[in-house]
Amino acid sequence: MSDATPRLSLPWLMPAQAQKHVTVNESLGRLDALVHARALSASETVQPADPAPGDAYILPEDAVGEDWAQFDAGALVWFQDGAWRGAAPRAGLIVYVADANALSVHDGTQWRDAGALIAALSNLERLGVGTEPDDVNRFAAKLNTALWTALATGEGGTGDLRYTLNKEAAGHVLSLLFQSGWSGRAELGLVGDDDISLRVSPDGADWIEALRVERATGAAHMPALTTQAINGGPLAGLRNHVINGRFDVWQRGPEARPDMWRLLSAGGGEASASRQAHAPGQTDVPGGAAAFLRWAVTGEPGSAPILVTRIEDVRTLSGGQAALSFHVRSDAARSLAVRLVQNFGSGGSTTVHLADQTVVAGTAWTRAVLVFDIPSLTGKTVGEGSYLELRFSGEAGPASQVFDIDLVQLEAGTAATVFEHRPEALEHQLCQRYFERIAALSANGCFAIAYAVNATQSRSILTHQPKRAVPSYGASGAFQFLTSTLGTIIELTFARPSSGRAEIVANVTGASAAMGLGSLLRAADDPAAHIDISAEL
Repeated sequence: MSDATPRLSLPWLMPAQAQKHVTVNESLGRLDALVHARALSASETVQPADPAPGDAYILPEDAVGEDWAQFDAGALVWFQDGAWRGAAPRAGLIVYVADANALSVHDGTQWRDAGALIAALSNLERLGVGTEPDDVNRFAAKLNTALWTALATGEGGTGDLRYTLNKEAAGHVLSLLFQSGWSGRAELGLVGDDDISLRVSPDGADWIEALRVERATGAAHMPALTTQAINGGPLAGLRNHVINGRFDVWQRGPEARPDMWRLLSAGGGEASASRQAHAPGQTDVPGGAAAFLRWAVTGEPGSAPILVTRIEDVRTLSGGQAALSFHVRSDAARSLAVRLVQNFGSGGSTTVHLADQTVVAGTAWTRAVLVFDIPSLTGKTVGEGSYLELRFSGEAGPASQVFDIDLVQLEAGTAATVFEHRPEALEHQLCQRYFERIAALSANGCFAIAYAVNATQSRSILTHQPKRAVPSYGASGAFQFLTSTLGTIIELTFARPSSGRAEIVANVTGASAAMGLGSLLRAADDPAAHIDISAEL
């Protein structure tokens, strides 16, 4: 039998041993040093001159000192009863090293950093962070935020971060499941096949597929994107609420004003709007059409000149945020104030003006983006003819100022997306809901079929695009009947307007035709003759 324990070398009490308390006290001293061991340092090389009882060290290779020299490198030494004592470490001995604030564990050969051993854990059965894992969720975490970041090239990494998820076969599931109150609401991934899909659920039981992308072709399928869904909103579900924001439609002519836009005020000066051509192949206004709007003011206006467009129905975008984007330039560095106005129509609530936002336009084209918080209509009264107005205001005072504007878009949300290009034919039809000019197109262009009523009156039926409301009508230029017996036209008026049609009443002289005799109403050698039908806001 040895005289000490095999692991901590605690001396045994021997039969009939005298002064047993000495042996017991020696064992207690070793236990005090080795159990819950704490060393002041594992890097101190010089034996302290005035150690305190209980001070302990792990000796490094180059440790020096009269007493330390008797111990091997790596030994755990401690000061007790006025002398240095030590123990050769064995595998499994754990020591807290104070100056490194770290645990060291001896593996039977050398001391090792316990934290480094933990950093290299592998083949764990379960792991829980802030919660208990189980047989189903073998990794579980309960926390509020998590971060994954790439290992930088300077730290030995590539700077990339790729998160790889893998499933055994196509028929299995690989997905991210999003829950609320432990009930599924959305799932994204490869669910039962190898096409990526997104599905949603109102209750965690019934699931609706919102998006599927075919792995072989890249074709995307959105089952909920039906014709009804596309056509269910204003402007047939189109994103841009501004009609003629690309300034394609100028029914009144290129020197008048573009459809859906009006010069609300010249500020005391003289304002004009004209259609200007983009240079072929230009890139300053990406995606721009053939032309843009030039808004010019001369005459030193005393107040800010105003250019507006109006969007039917004040409910448009109410109670949410809207992003406005447009391209602009000026003849000099000038401020352009932009605001939205909620007009509640005839008999409606008081008009609400949102605060101006200012854009500084320079001599080069720039894209401006503004975000508006549009008030809710709660407690408001909406009358007939309500609208949301987009208003541009120039500067007061300059002798002249010129603003070029293109690609005006107002859309829901805070993100200003790429301009929505609609076919010009569609844009023309949208404009004609509010204004339509029927032009002669030639010196004797025809407008309608006419018939004789009596000696002083003939009538015609005019058809046109339906308008948003009962329109007003006006005729300009010289008109005549192809058959002169219907008389010479003195004046054209309009009666009995209805959806898409009205009667043209011609007051005439010299009519001799029998009642009901038909003819054509046409321009009288006047290619500029036209009829305007307006239901503008």
